Amino acid sequence: MRRSLQTLIAALLCGGALAAALPTAQQALVDSARLWEARGRDDLAHEALEKLLRARPGDPDVYARIGLLELRSGRIADAAARLKQLKQDDPQSPATQELADAYRLATTDRMRMASVRRLLEIGKDDEAVAGLKELFPNGPPQGEPGMEYYGILGRRSQNWAEARAGMERLVREHADDPQYQMALADLLSRRDQTRAQALNLYAELSHREDLKPQEFMDAWHSAIRRSSSGQASVSSLREYLVRAPDDTEAAARLARHERAQQQLAALGLDTRNTDVLLRRADSASAAQHWASAENLYRKILVLEPDNSSAEDGLARTMVEQGRVQEALDLLARQASAHPKRAHGSSFTRARLLRARGDAEAAAGQIDAARVDLAAAIALTPDDPWLRYDLAKLELAQNNSGRGRELFEQGMAVAPQDSQMRYAFALYVSALDAPQEALQLVDGIAPAQRSDGMRELDARLRQQLQRAEVEALADAGRWIDAHQRYSDLAAAYPDDLGLQLAYARFLDHSDDAASTDVVLDQVDALAPPDDLDHRLESLRLRRNTANWPRADRASAMLLAQAPNDPRVLRAAGQVAQAQGQSIEALAFYRRAADTAPANDPDRAEIERLLASAQSERIEEQRDRLAYVATSIDLQEKPGDPGVSHFTDLEVPVELRWPLDRKSYVWAHLDTAHIESGTLPANYDAAALYGKVQAYGPNSLVDFPNGAEQSQTGESVALGYHSDRYRFDLGSTPLGFLVQNVVGSAEVDGSAGPLDWFAGLSRRPVNSSYLSYGGARDPVTGEVWGGVIKSGLSIGLGHYASKWGANASAGYSLLDGRNVESNKELSARAYAYRILYGTDNMELSVGLSATYWAYDKNLRYYTFGQGGYYSPQSYISLGLPVNLEGRWGRLAYQLRGSVSHSNTREDATPFYPDNPELQQQALNFPLPSGYGQPIYASSSGSGIGYDVRSILEYKLTRRWFLGSRFEIDRSAYYSPNYYTLYLRYEFRPHDWAIDFPPRPIIPYSQY
Repeated sequence: MRRSLQTLIAALLCGGALAAALPTAQQALVDSARLWEARGRDDLAHEALEKLLRARPGDPDVYARIGLLELRSGRIADAAARLKQLKQDDPQSPATQELADAYRLATTDRMRMASVRRLLEIGKDDEAVAGLKELFPNGPPQGEPGMEYYGILGRRSQNWAEARAGMERLVREHADDPQYQMALADLLSRRDQTRAQALNLYAELSHREDLKPQEFMDAWHSAIRRSSSGQASVSSLREYLVRAPDDTEAAARLARHERAQQQLAALGLDTRNTDVLLRRADSASAAQHWASAENLYRKILVLEPDNSSAEDGLARTMVEQGRVQEALDLLARQASAHPKRAHGSSFTRARLLRARGDAEAAAGQIDAARVDLAAAIALTPDDPWLRYDLAKLELAQNNSGRGRELFEQGMAVAPQDSQMRYAFALYVSALDAPQEALQLVDGIAPAQRSDGMRELDARLRQQLQRAEVEALADAGRWIDAHQRYSDLAAAYPDDLGLQLAYARFLDHSDDAASTDVVLDQVDALAPPDDLDHRLESLRLRRNTANWPRADRASAMLLAQAPNDPRVLRAAGQVAQAQGQSIEALAFYRRAADTAPANDPDRAEIERLLASAQSERIEEQRDRLAYVATSIDLQEKPGDPGVSHFTDLEVPVELRWPLDRKSYVWAHLDTAHIESGTLPANYDAAALYGKVQAYGPNSLVDFPNGAEQSQTGESVALGYHSDRYRFDLGSTPLGFLVQNVVGSAEVDGSAGPLDWFAGLSRRPVNSSYLSYGGARDPVTGEVWGGVIKSGLSIGLGHYASKWGANASAGYSLLDGRNVESNKELSARAYAYRILYGTDNMELSVGLSATYWAYDKNLRYYTFGQGGYYSPQSYISLGLPVNLEGRWGRLAYQLRGSVSHSNTREDATPFYPDNPELQQQALNFPLPSGYGQPIYASSSGSGIGYDVRSILEYKLTRRWFLGSRFEIDRSAYYSPNYYTLYLRYEFRPHDWAIDFPPRPIIPYSQY
């Protein structure tokens, strides 16, 4: 056996291209480097390799050896520089790929590799292998990463042959490096049928000085402990005891083995018989020939009743055939027949109970799983991972306290066991108790810590630091929190989860530029197939609205995973956020087609698809070109020829879209206004124009009364986008007073608030006098035609079920021969949607309005403006609004009740003309006046208004609508009537919009 093994090793060692190619002096440098590294002198190892590099400049194998040494020594930046140089000089070299894989596992994929190792530690071999395959989607790595790859792969019987072949290939390729032979020995030691080969290989390697002594002896000791009485040969045990004379367990095993050989020789039996049978049985088991394997294992137990390998193999074949209880019964009989081996039998039985318990838990048989896992713990109370499985099961059932009890009992059984502390710390960390978990990890001596333990320690410390930063932010100490987060992110530059948390913090702080910088680092570090981190990065990109970068990140994800529904959904959201509804719809439809029916994200994908479809319809609506006209009548009762006002307008509006978010429009409106005939009666006409200032004799100038009417046409052009609005036009040409009017407005958002600011110049369409101007019936002089010019600003917030806004304005009012005035206004409004569906919405609101004019100019004598201008007006209203659609009909019904308080100052008949005011004293005053002054007044009252708008879709292009509105309060009772018709140039079949959209005359903009 030993000779055949030596032959195998010699065959394996015949590879090694570098070793064969190196001259003796250069090979000595390689050997020296390996020897110094084994003795813990990485500095001298590095020096030897640098000398070799000077002898072989540009050799990729030497360059890679130096880079790997730098990685093992923790000099990541130096290794990165070596890798960069290799990629430039020899990108296709296997040595370049080996260093690239090793660098990736030490940096960007460090956490993922630690996760694989942690799964191995807790016995989750299937999950570990799956994670490994994800790390290397293009196949096994080369060199040092390949050693660990095949070592993990060989944990599963179905991958054993592949792992062994791969490891043996690595040994051939690196014949001068005993690390690969040691890795092969470890792999062989994990299988019963090859364990004897492993032990002999360890014996061969025991004479090498370029292996780390303690690491090598620990591996050799583990292999001997795994072996049964028939696997460890006398010679291999003797070789081991030369190196470890204090190992009493191995010495006892050697003694038993020597006695067994003597007894078998005395009986004339072949001492190799059980070894041969065991190899045949294991081969049959590996090939899943369960009946043959079971028969062979039973023969071994007849020859050697205490053979643990045969016992375990027989139990395993029973389990594979679904005979778990029979396997447990077998182990119980074995324990009874061989009481001295009861502990070993208990361990095997615990493994079976654990397997059955895990299967029961996966099947939802929680109570049965609890019983089996608890029984397994009773058999092996010092197994921390059994306790971990049961504790996690209890946690899933919201019984975290029971999990704590299990580990507290485990700590009492094995208080110094590092694995027990580690498993307990993992469990506590799942309870979101990082401080307690860290205390458990701190109790593990640094020399005993595995990679998983060190990873958990770093993760917990980082978690606590992040909690401190979040506490600073919650306390409003944003500057301190920002600095601490920045330091933390700099300390862990390769931790993608931390970098994304930092990006979320910056995003919450509205620091879009810094957020983009961090996300650039995340995208640079994250491997192409790391979709989770890349998707989260893309989500944050949407918040920063840096669309070129977001589009690039989206394109990279689509190139990596073009059919992943999560990626398609994210790409759709990026497109939708930019208003690209066609592209968004395409992505969402593909996501819906590729997502499985049971995908938990499917409902969200369908919601986004519906949203994009609605947005697309809205876009098409916004892009509709139309022409519309109406008959619009405004009527305010009052004194004939003075305050009575009738305004009949026929607007024609053309709207033409420019792109998805903007359009231009044009108005041509015909307006006819009148106030009736001013009576040729002094008492009725005195308070109009200059009549009172010229006295009763002025009536001779209009003996038949004075008719008040005029007609004109206004024109206007405008531009409207999602942010800007401009218009320029005129009051009706043909009116007594004509003006240029228009506006400019911009709006946007700041966090949850929408805002706007605007400048405007508009006609005051309140009366015949204020809108068109009037001609004095005595002198023929014109006055009126008031224009309001001002600045307005506003803020609003609109949620799904409620909204609120507030606005304020300051304006100057002026007209021909009218006293100038100033207005300060403010308004606040809030509403709540009480009921809403796709076809109807009912809301109730609360409004508050405030006006304050500098002067009271609401009368009709010369110099007055004819518009309501109180010095203080406060109103509170309760509006109720119902809007919706029913078939082809869209409707809006609105009613409001209000309470107002008002105050008006006294004002002279002729406020801007002292001569007329003095002249008025010379003639009789109208009834109720003792002097030519309008008296002050104040009061309060209840008012209401009602509005109804209906619109009917006649055809796919034609719409007919009407509006009716009345407003009632003290001294104010106007009526509004509108009948309108709209023609849309593109026919469409979607449901009619609501609320209706009546055409508005330009004078009412």
